[in-house]
Amino acid sequence: MANTKISAFTAETDVANITGFAAFKTVGGSSTNVKISGSEIESTLNLSNFAVGTLSVGRGGTGQTSYTDGQLLIGNTAGSLVKSTLTASTGISITNGSGSISITNSAPDQTVALTGGTGISTSGTYPNFTITNDSPNQATPAAGSSGQLQYNDGSNGFTATSDMVYTTDQLKVQNSIYLDGNGPAGGGSGSAGIVKLGCEAAGANHYVGLEGPTHGGANAYIIKFPDATPVANEILKVNTVVGSTANMTWADDANIANTNLNLNASRTLDLGASQNLTFTGSGTSKVTFSNLGGVEIARDLTVQKNVIIQGQGYSELNAMTSNTFAPDWNGGNLQSVTLTQASTFAPTNPKAGATYILIVTNTNAAITWGSYIKWAAPDTQAAPPELSGSGKTDVITLICYDDSTTNGLYYGSITKDLS
Repeated sequence: MANTKISAFTAETDVANITGFAAFKTVGGSSTNVKISGSEIESTLNLSNFAVGTLSVGRGGTGQTSYTDGQLLIGNTAGSLVKSTLTASTGISITNGSGSISITNSAPDQTVALTGGTGISTSGTYPNFTITNDSPNQATPAAGSSGQLQYNDGSNGFTATSDMVYTTDQLKVQNSIYLDGNGPAGGGSGSAGIVKLGCEAAGANHYVGLEGPTHGGANAYIIKFPDATPVANEILKVNTVVGSTANMTWADDANIANTNLNLNASRTLDLGASQNLTFTGSGTSKVTFSNLGGVEIARDLTVQKNVIIQGQGYSELNAMTSNTFAPDWNGGNLQSVTLTQASTFAPTNPKAGATYILIVTNTNAAITWGSYIKWAAPDTQAAPPELSGSGKTDVITLICYDDSTTNGLYYGSITKDLS
């Protein structure tokens, strides 16, 4: 029997008895199964007999055939083992040798250097440094330091906290900034803190300032500006006061409530076109003018209810400069004229409901009244009254009942010869 093939074999350690079948085929003959039996073929499996192939991970192997210095087996997501080396990083060095890997700190004594600037010097070595301000009381900027933040409080300059941010064109204080009246020695300087907002020109002495209150007032308060954007003609006024904070609001400047308006100089109230000045009130509210100079109104005055005059109410006497007998009622309700020639009555600017009085001194001149006046009897419109004559004074009273025409329509009466 030659070339025996074992087709079924179970390897066990210390096999005492094994039974199998060997199949072989004779030359030119048929296949034949031969039963093999015996005791203790091999008590220990000898791996040195496996001289060909690579044992896979799935069968307990590594799947690898060789390694270089420093390589390690590392598992991956595919379920196999791959060869790789450790990777160096900043300050860490990796040295691979035959059967060894060395990990070392490549910069154990690394140092940091500081560099000073204008007015600033540094000293010391890592990890201890000293930063020194060479000019703590600098009053003016050094040459070439235009745009730097300057300070001069007579002691140690200023302390910048985490809330202070300085950029090339502005200083931002994220919480609050406080300017007091302390002098160089810490005592009062006699002046409150002032914030000055300068104009756009370099070195120009033009600014708008905000100054704090006096110490004697013993007050501390905050003015909080409103959130809303103002519109034209609005004023800034106190809306509410919470604690020491006055909350401001934008408001129309039309109303002044619960306060006295004191004017110590001449003022002009310009209402503009089609604008009205209105005084409103309730109950027994009054508008009182108590000045000795009185109240002068250059144009029309409209009163919607009664006018109560506790002194005299009168119209000034207006002497007409012309004897043509054409009174302009805007000149006054009471007018006088001396006639030296025949004239025609031609008034202008009448107002229905107004009473007009004419004082006429005659030098024997006649008047043509026209059709404007309805006379009290015995005079009529067709036969108006005649004046008293030369050197006489007559008083004519007219009540306008229609001002729809240029001259107006009147009810009239005459009192003659008051000379």
